[in-house]
Amino acid sequence: MNTVTTVYVPCDVVRVHVRMDYGDTLSPIEELVLRAIHAGLDDVPQLVEHLHLGSRLIRDLVYDLWRQGHLTANTVERTVAVSRLVAECLRDEDLKRLRGAESAQETRDLMIEKLAMRVLPASGWSKPPNSRFTMPLEGIRVSLAEAPEAHILQALRESLRRDEQRHQALADGTRTSAVGPRAKQVHSYRIPPPGLRTSTGQRWIDLIVTSHWDDDHERLTVTVVDERMPAELREGASQRLTQLAVEYPRASVFVELRRQAQTILAEPPSAPKALDRLARRVAQAPGIPAGQRRAWHHELADDARQLDGLLRARVEREIEVRIVDGADQARTLNALITDAQQQLVVVSPWIRYRALGSHLDALTAAVQRGVTLVLVWGPGSDSEYEDTFDEQTRNALEDLARGSGGRILRRVVLPRTSSRTHAKLVVADHRTAFVTSRNPLSSDGSRGELGVELTARDGTGETVVRELLDWVRTAVPSYEHSQTVRTRPVSGTPSPTTAEVNEPPSPAIGPPEEDSASDTAVRLWAGDWQDHVSRCRDFLGKRVLPSVRPVTDSAHRTLLRTALTQSRHQLVIASGGLSDEAVDQAFLTDLRACLERGVRVTLVHPGPPDAGQAKNRWQIARATLAALREEFPDLLTLNGDGANHAKAIVWDDEAVVGSFNYLSFEGRYGRRRLSSELSVRLTGQEVADAVAEALGATLVARPEPEAEPLLVLPGPGFRSARLLLEQRRDDGSPDAEGVRRVLADAADPWEVLDGLGEDGPTDLLRIAAARCLTTPGTATGPGTDTARRSHWTEWLVRDRWQDHDFVQAAILRHTLPDPDLRPRPGLALLAAARGTPRLTDAIENLVLSDMTPAEVQPTLLAAVGAVLLQGSQSAADALSAFLADTVEGVWLELAERTGRYWTDSYVPVPMDLVRSDLRSTGKDRARAQAWEVLERLLDHARASAFDNTVSNRTHRALFDREAGEFAVLADIVAERAPGRLTAWRSAPAVQDLTRLIERVGAEVSPGHPPMHGDHLKRYLKRLEPVLDQAATVAPLSDSAGHEEGEGQLAAARELGDWLAARWRALSEATAALTGPEGRLADAFLADLEELARWRAT
Repeated sequence: MNTVTTVYVPCDVVRVHVRMDYGDTLSPIEELVLRAIHAGLDDVPQLVEHLHLGSRLIRDLVYDLWRQGHLTANTVERTVAVSRLVAECLRDEDLKRLRGAESAQETRDLMIEKLAMRVLPASGWSKPPNSRFTMPLEGIRVSLAEAPEAHILQALRESLRRDEQRHQALADGTRTSAVGPRAKQVHSYRIPPPGLRTSTGQRWIDLIVTSHWDDDHERLTVTVVDERMPAELREGASQRLTQLAVEYPRASVFVELRRQAQTILAEPPSAPKALDRLARRVAQAPGIPAGQRRAWHHELADDARQLDGLLRARVEREIEVRIVDGADQARTLNALITDAQQQLVVVSPWIRYRALGSHLDALTAAVQRGVTLVLVWGPGSDSEYEDTFDEQTRNALEDLARGSGGRILRRVVLPRTSSRTHAKLVVADHRTAFVTSRNPLSSDGSRGELGVELTARDGTGETVVRELLDWVRTAVPSYEHSQTVRTRPVSGTPSPTTAEVNEPPSPAIGPPEEDSASDTAVRLWAGDWQDHVSRCRDFLGKRVLPSVRPVTDSAHRTLLRTALTQSRHQLVIASGGLSDEAVDQAFLTDLRACLERGVRVTLVHPGPPDAGQAKNRWQIARATLAALREEFPDLLTLNGDGANHAKAIVWDDEAVVGSFNYLSFEGRYGRRRLSSELSVRLTGQEVADAVAEALGATLVARPEPEAEPLLVLPGPGFRSARLLLEQRRDDGSPDAEGVRRVLADAADPWEVLDGLGEDGPTDLLRIAAARCLTTPGTATGPGTDTARRSHWTEWLVRDRWQDHDFVQAAILRHTLPDPDLRPRPGLALLAAARGTPRLTDAIENLVLSDMTPAEVQPTLLAAVGAVLLQGSQSAADALSAFLADTVEGVWLELAERTGRYWTDSYVPVPMDLVRSDLRSTGKDRARAQAWEVLERLLDHARASAFDNTVSNRTHRALFDREAGEFAVLADIVAERAPGRLTAWRSAPAVQDLTRLIERVGAEVSPGHPPMHGDHLKRYLKRLEPVLDQAATVAPLSDSAGHEEGEGQLAAARELGDWLAARWRALSEATAALTGPEGRLADAFLADLEELARWRAT
């Protein structure tokens, strides 16, 4: 529903320089000057002399006339002359063709409103009257320079027009014949440069808008309906306001608009809509990141509680419904009168004797058997009983009252004033209600009618009948009479048999762990919610009876708006009249949008009235609908040729039947005292289709709803699967005993395993799958058991194979009967024999069988391993006789190199020596690095230089003299001679470097003091690291002692060199293999890695 609100839009005020013209014709003085110049007075002095006007005035007049183009100037002779056009006009005495030349400069304030960017004369409020309704547009920067020139000129003209109106109003107020100034006209305008523009403040203008809250999309729509805004700008402004509502949802204006729209919105959420909302949110649950799942769970729980309440309310309002068309209306009324035992309520706006007489005997009999009769009448307000009914009708009613034994208030309740109602209702006791479009006690049955009979049975539907009786009590005009209406059965009345309570599904779902929840835990949590949605949908789908709710007064117009905006397949509107008061522009806009969505619409109404204003209004409304039908001939059907009096709307699975005329009565209650209306809303596809058919509409086939993708298979195993995920030890490992207990308690352990799914925790799945496979009695059916066993056995085979636990994988594989399932039995046996003496037998069996192309490479690698690591002649034969002929590339090279090694040595590769050599190789690298460090330190010490002769001579003697200690060390390092290095380190001379330096200094410079002080300290800092590194090199240079194994390794070196060189190619070729064959090939290739690494180092 829409509500009208005034909001305030900010505007920036800008000052503009404007040149004004005065009038469309020449002023008298301008005409005088032109005639004088045309007569020969062609210079200013002559004009001043002859016209007796001031020189300044004449000069201004000449300038203005020249600027307007009426004069031409001769600057040499200082004369002027009229233009050719002026000369023609003077000759023809047609000066009206000439525009006035007078102009003036002035400034005017304009403003730019920041919503539609309109340029307007400065007006409005300097401060908005209600700050809560101001639009959040202050931050938007606007510029008059960007506005179209035509818009600015229009705003300036509007400003001039307002000035003229104010002047006229002032003159009228003084009651004088004031002569106003000549009318101004805008000639041109000028906007100051950006640096000189001055803003003169901000103004606020009011704008009338409507707001609508879309409950499905939870969105506020704001529409501009202000007639002052040009129609071509309203759509863009409306879109901008709607977008602002999205961008600034907390702005006070949108908070207020949203509150008003939601307050007006009388359409409550239905159970199907609440269920769809919950389903949409559940579908997003698997993607909710950790840290947000608990909050999302609580939101789902809130939605589930709302859905539970709606489902319970629906069950409470279920009632048996029968569609009653025109032919059966009178019989239904008679049956209700006849069946009434305690109370009969008849609501009929009009009572006519002709209709009353046909039911008078049945009414009299009912009263005489003790039934309380309540008659509610009168569509107008404050109509008196004596003035409303004719004498014959009054006599019949009074006879009916006297037939009750004089106890009128007890048996016949007949208010003396009208009830101001247009409703049509009959209620018998507290079990049956008849809501119809027919006036029960005044209609002659000549017009098409539609009603519904509601019958409460077995404890269902009593709420609906009670609410209808509550409405009757409020409709009765006097308190005394209203209290005689019993809304509940009298004490002692036996209650109907209560059927078993229909309880909607209730979720018992806990939130997932935020941090430790695995993908499976999240999937099962979301699956539990999806299971709840499925059970609720199933519960709702199995409801046989429709749900019914009374509809009163203005709620009819709200439901009409709901039907127009929310229908998706079919819409039927039936009315007892047609008028342009109801079929207004808003209705037509909504109807067009409905048709544009592809909804099939049927409008049912009677023919035109005989005469008067009602006929004119009928014709206007019919013409607009006919024009719309021409645009949508396949979707819009107009049934308006009969005497229809039925009043109903049907949209998709909803129907409303009762007294409201949707196409002729506007129904805007507010403060106006309008007649009350009553209908019932029926929810259910079957009953909605029945109402549509009764109105003559053709039913529309509806598409089947799309099935929701299942996150987990439905069944009670969800909770057991989630329980397994929660039963883990402190170290995170699964609790095997807990798994056993959960599976033992489960009705179907396989369902629990399926609930975990293949993406569950591998360690938990491994235990659960093994338990199901080894526990008897877990079958749900012969076929199901076999399929599940095969499925999970295959999963265990893949799991064990992935972990290189080939023995367990082979055992499990031999329990599967499918010979072509990968890995095939022969390959599984080959994998299990890896690293055992039975490997050769497995190779022979596989080679002699019908190998698949994918099995060749892992078998070849197994044979290579058997030859090189086990020395198997049979494997060598298989390699040369069978396998080498089926491969190419690096695989063929591997087979040939392996065969060549076997032919040369006939022994397996001594892997213990290879491993020892690998360790020795590492020591060799460390030794070489130590020698290199020693050599760098020695070079660094040799580069020492001193500014003292003794120090230089001492240094050269140690490093350059053949017998010098460090010269000898340089020869040892160059030769990498570990034995000589050990002998050099044990010599006495190098044990004390200071004494060595003093001794050598005395030898080379006798009689002079040796190296001392800073020279000595600096020199020792270079020599001491040399001695320390020599101590490091010595132990690394001990002999490795592998000379005795050199002969055994010599034969394998060539093969090792090839493996090292081609290892990358072999690895890439193996990685290209897929499936279990590729995994096994990778394992056999890993057995050769040490041999390749041996020679790579």
